[in-house]
Amino acid sequence: MEDQEIELDALNKVDKQLEMLENNSAWKSKPLRIIQKITIFITRLKHNSTTYRFKLLKKNIFLLIRDKASSFQFYLYNFMLFQKPSRWIQIKYEAHANNPLWWRFWCFIKSDETVLLPADKFLFLWDLLMMLVTIVNIFYVPLQLSFNLNEDNMGSVFTLFSTLPSCIFLIDLILTFFKGYYDRGYYKRNKAKIFWHYIKGDFALDLAIVLPFILSWMGYSAANYLMLIRMTRVRRTMIVIEEISNFKEKSAIIYQLFCLIYSLLLISHFCACLFHYFALYEVDQGYTHTWLHQQNIFDEDLYTKYFNSLYWITITSMTVGYGDIVPVTTPEKILVTVITFLVTGVFGYALGMIQSIFYKMAEQTNLNNSRLRLVSNHIKQRGLNTQLQFRVRKYIEYYLQFKQDEELDLDELMGQLNPKLKQEVQIAMYYRYLKHSKLVGTNFADDIIKKLCFCIHEKTFAPEEVIIKKDELPNQLYIVLAGQVKSLILEKSIKRYQQGNLLCEREFFYQDVMQYNIVASSFVQVAYLNLS
Repeated sequence: MEDQEIELDALNKVDKQLEMLENNSAWKSKPLRIIQKITIFITRLKHNSTTYRFKLLKKNIFLLIRDKASSFQFYLYNFMLFQKPSRWIQIKYEAHANNPLWWRFWCFIKSDETVLLPADKFLFLWDLLMMLVTIVNIFYVPLQLSFNLNEDNMGSVFTLFSTLPSCIFLIDLILTFFKGYYDRGYYKRNKAKIFWHYIKGDFALDLAIVLPFILSWMGYSAANYLMLIRMTRVRRTMIVIEEISNFKEKSAIIYQLFCLIYSLLLISHFCACLFHYFALYEVDQGYTHTWLHQQNIFDEDLYTKYFNSLYWITITSMTVGYGDIVPVTTPEKILVTVITFLVTGVFGYALGMIQSIFYKMAEQTNLNNSRLRLVSNHIKQRGLNTQLQFRVRKYIEYYLQFKQDEELDLDELMGQLNPKLKQEVQIAMYYRYLKHSKLVGTNFADDIIKKLCFCIHEKTFAPEEVIIKKDELPNQLYIVLAGQVKSLILEKSIKRYQQGNLLCEREFFYQDVMQYNIVASSFVQVAYLNLS
């Protein structure tokens, strides 16, 4: 019933509207004109509704449409949308369209081409320069603060030891924003990640290192004391140099020894300057008799006072204590007590580390010597003549030296790499050998050669050990990685192979019987590819 009442009410309203239109003089005089206007209105409404919806377009909707033939930036920067671009975004768009010089430079800075690889040669040389500058600057800064060195009494030397290192530290701070880094074993070269990694990491410390240089330009002389923060840069620079250099075992031990001795010298130098500075501070506070006065060197030159201070800290840290230079005032005694506790412990630890380093250097040699003695005693008991004993001993000695770096299972270690990184390493190690071969390089595509690199393994042969025998079908293709190999017919050498040469390449591919023996001339490391 309710639905019928609503329908009747609607029909009544329509009838009333029709009666009003029939009585309207406009409809009677110009009906076609009205219909024309209504038609134009409906047409414009349909057209403008599409335009209106288009103006509501936003970037996320545009990306969903995936229309590669159009550009959202074009619509935005030409004011065809309700969304208005910011002034900076509009400048970027215009620069992208006109491609001025400053825009090309900005794009180059933002690109991944400017990211420096951690093991890049330029970075290695730069880190060496930073290490040298840091070493010199760390020795200079305590001298400057303790002996009041300035541009007036040093001249151009002040620029060399103060201004120039500060400029280099500032350049290094900027350069670090372009250095890639490793995170959990993966290399990161995204500019945004590099930026935030540096900001959250060492940026504050590096800024504090450069800050005294900036503040000194502004006239804050007290900022010079902040330059002592540069001492924290020493350890970091040494670690970077060690990582990039990839020293061998003996070289790494020598480098550690150098770093340890340098650290001891740095601590001695710092304490010597502190001891002298404290005496001058006491004079400013009204003390008239300090250790400088007792030694009658208060008015002496820099060298005399510095080497007396260095002499005192050396005999104190080594617990010798001759007693010829002693603290005089109570503040000096307190300072010396603190320094003695700290420095003596540091020097004791350092001497223990030096002993450990020398022990480590001799450990492998002692182990090899003990093995050689066992071999010598064994062959001597068997009644071998002296010349034969000597030949056996020299062979075993060379063998032990060759095997010293092969104690770890390298295949197992390489197997721990993620698959992508492992493939890159295998291509880098073997691709160039296969590409330069006569048969593989000319008959296989690059993709096939790279896939062959994933199937290569390595092994080692001792001197005079037969690698491939005569009258056998070669089931393996060998690549000489280290050492020398020779081919023999009737015990006569007909050819020698060196690093990078492929062995029995033709016989391997055509499956011909070997006509000669291939024998190792020395300890040989080879890579091989199985026929299967």
